Amino acid sequence: MATKYSFDEPTNREDLSDVITKLWADDTPITSMCGKTKATGTKHEFPEDELAAGKANAQVEGADITAVAATSRTRKSNHTQIIMNSFSVTGTQQAVKSAGVADEYSYAQFKAQKLCALDLEYALTNNATDAAGTKTTGATMAGVPGCITTNVLANGGTARKIDGDLIATALQEAWAAGGEPKKLIVSGTNKRVISAMVTSNTKNVDAKKKEIVESIDVFDSDFGRIEVIASRFMPDTSVYLLDPQYLKLATLRPFKAQDLPKTGDSKAGYVLGELTLECRGEKGQAIIKDLKTA
Repeated sequence: MATKYSFDEPTNREDLSDVITKLWADDTPITSMCGKTKATGTKHEFPEDELAAGKANAQVEGADITAVAATSRTRKSNHTQIIMNSFSVTGTQQAVKSAGVADEYSYAQFKAQKLCALDLEYALTNNATDAAGTKTTGATMAGVPGCITTNVLANGGTARKIDGDLIATALQEAWAAGGEPKKLIVSGTNKRVISAMVTSNTKNVDAKKKEIVESIDVFDSDFGRIEVIASRFMPDTSVYLLDPQYLKLATLRPFKAQDLPKTGDSKAGYVLGELTLECRGEKGQAIIKDLKTA
C-alpha cells in the first residue's frame, strides 16, 4: 500500500498567521512630555520676562524716590516645520487577501502616521537650527539643542564620561536661574553609564521578588530629583535636563491624513502636520555636551 506524505501534496494550504509582528520603536519621550498650544503663523513668537537678581536694599526714612524704568520683556520665536509622509497601494494589492491586514490602504496610512510621530521626535531631539525656509528648502524648527543655549555644559570638545557631579552641576545652574528640571533625557548608552553608578555595595535588592535592581530611574541631588529617561533618538554625546512645564508643541496644522487624486490603478495619500517647539524658560533647563561615545 502506497503511503501519502504531506510534502507530496501540492494542494495543502500554507500555514500563515494572521497576526503581524510589528517590530518598531515608537516611543517618543520628548513629544510625550510637551504640552499643547496653537500657532497662528509660520513664525511662532512668545514673550518672556525675568526678575533682576536680589540685592541689598535698605532705604533711608523719608528719602525722595527716584523711579527706575521697567525692563523690557524678551520676544522669542521658532518657525513651524512641515512633517509629511506619503504612501501608495496598487489596486491589485488592495484587492488581494493579505495575512493580518484587512485593508492595505488603511494599514499604509497607519504606518505613515506612526512615521510622522517619529520624525517629529527626531526634530525635537536633534534640530539645532531654527530656519524660515525658502521656495526650495523646507523650514525647520529648533529642537531642544537649538532652544537651550544658556546652561550648556561643554568641555571644549574633549569627551568625558557622564557622572553624578556633572548632572548635579547642570541641575545647580538651572536651579540658580529659577528652574528645576524634572526629566533627564539620555541615550541607551548613557542610561547604562548612569545605572552603573549603582555599585556592588549599593545595589537595590528586592527580597520579595528576589530581584537585584541595577538601574537608576531617578537621580536625587541637592538641587532636586530628576527622572532618567532613555531615548532612541538621543546622541551618546549629550544629555538634556528638561522641565516639561516650559515645553509645548505649537500646532499650526494638526496631523491629518489626506487622499491624493487618483491618476492610475493605485490609491495614494499622505499624512501631514505643521508645528513647532515652544520652549520657554530655557535658562531653567540645561544640556551636558562633549560626552564619551564609548
